[in-house]
Amino acid sequence: MEPDLMRDYCREYLDNGIALIPLACYRDKDGRRHVVPNVPKGTAVIDGNGYAPGVSLSNYDNFVEYLMEHPQITMMGFYPKFAGFFVLDLDNSPAHANQANGIANFVDLVSRANLAPKWRTMFQDFPHNFPCHVVTPSGGIHLYFKSTYIPDTWKKDTTTAQQNIEIKYNNQVTAAGSIRDDGTYCMVGCLENAPAITLDLLDVFTKPIPKPVRTYTGRTWNKPLQEHGAQWNKTPDGVISKALEQYGASNPNDFVWRAAVLFKNAGFDKDTAIQYITDTGIHQGRKDKHDTITAINGIYNKG
Repeated sequence: MEPDLMRDYCREYLDNGIALIPLACYRDKDGRRHVVPNVPKGTAVIDGNGYAPGVSLSNYDNFVEYLMEHPQITMMGFYPKFAGFFVLDLDNSPAHANQANGIANFVDLVSRANLAPKWRTMFQDFPHNFPCHVVTPSGGIHLYFKSTYIPDTWKKDTTTAQQNIEIKYNNQVTAAGSIRDDGTYCMVGCLENAPAITLDLLDVFTKPIPKPVRTYTGRTWNKPLQEHGAQWNKTPDGVISKALEQYGASNPNDFVWRAAVLFKNAGFDKDTAIQYITDTGIHQGRKDKHDTITAINGIYNKG
């Protein structure tokens, strides 16, 4: 056991207000490993012996004291939904599910998706450019995101994406610093730098919101799109991500106009729309680069 390493890693969570739960690890009758806060009665654990049900540690001093009293504890966990985080678990082990390589599948999915520029940068030379992730003992990766937009259904159900890319929001995640019989969970980066999840990235794995039927006549969108704009995201990042996904391949004039419509229909003010649309750089391709703001003003001035 490496207690100092465990304490250093776990302090990152506690200092960010994330309560930690002591965990136990056991193997079922088929030899598969399970890491849980409650071990079935009569089950012999292989890590974390001495776990006391109901323990939740939110203070570093209490955490250290608990480890001193229970030196056999080697693992900690937390629940992302209570901590303001969202975790993607990329499995990379033949022992998992359908034996697919979650890391390779993730890289393939994001490389083919029409994502915002910030995501493309983070996923280059993956995972080295991603600002907060945990490498698991089996070679998997936990990607940490701040949770800004989470569909209501996920507040009730655990959602598992395809191809060994598992969404961890409602269910427990093993914290960095935890030590199993086959290695240690190691964090790269820090929680403070975890990016905020946006709808365009969620859509790559889950498509939680169906695309509405819409029509376009002249320069008037029909009502379903207006309602959709207010439903599918309540953050500017989500709106610009959707604009890039749907209209990024359009000519610059159409992109500016359509993105402004999305911002207006979603209820954001004109200054927010100008800030996010001009930040994409696509507007630079307009014949008259100086009339982008005028075009956005025109959308917002219409009834």
